[in-house]
Amino acid sequence: MIPQKYIPPIKYLGGAIIIILTLGWGVYPLASSSFSEDLNDEVLVSSIPFITIFISILLGYILLIFIFIIRFNHKIPRRTYQGIDRTIIAGIIIGTIMLFQPIRLVGFQYGFSWLLISTLLYTMWSRIKPLNAMREQELTPFRPRAQVIGAIMGGIVAVLIIVSFVIMVRPEAPYNYSDRQWERGLREEQRIEIIAEAESTYRNFTIPYFIFMSLIPASFVFFVTREIIASTVSVNDEMLEASVNTITPI
Repeated sequence: MIPQKYIPPIKYLGGAIIIILTLGWGVYPLASSSFSEDLNDEVLVSSIPFITIFISILLGYILLIFIFIIRFNHKIPRRTYQGIDRTIIAGIIIGTIMLFQPIRLVGFQYGFSWLLISTLLYTMWSRIKPLNAMREQELTPFRPRAQVIGAIMGGIVAVLIIVSFVIMVRPEAPYNYSDRQWERGLREEQRIEIIAEAESTYRNFTIPYFIFMSLIPASFVFFVTREIIASTVSVNDEMLEASVNTITPI
């Protein structure tokens, strides 16, 4: 059962997405069959399916922001909120540097993706307001246990990200060439040079890049896990104190 507070944004934005997709991928193909050939060749007319998908993705992102605000507004402690906020900003800065660095083209590819993801996250995160200062003072301070468990969980996430991406992006033949070009269009010395360059980029740039960038999602996990553990300890302490107070002395 969906809570009542989520229904209005889902109803209106979700309904708009369904209507737009229906018009673009249901009504448009049927209507376009009656258009003249010249009209179908018009850029604006032929791009209607793409436009409907783009608008639907945009509305879906706005819907996600609304749901995120409803769920987490005034609920995230400032100490965790600020840590995640600074991590996202660091992702934006690093993505921008990678995007404009003149050393490796592969940095541009990864930098653009990271800048886009970080910007979308910041747009969403900046709409959230943290827990007010009065309630912040009631929180239990972070204990070593919470710090250690948060670090362990963050480390596990970092290792999984590094291993997964390093395996996926490992260079293999034909190294961005077609099979025909690789087998027949290149001389043996050219293939050796391409392999050496690809392996050098992989070892000296790609692997260090993913090791470094894995620290950002690992930081998210660290902050969140640390706060969850601290909150759990606080609740357990309150329950223990309440049970002790209910015991009547003999």
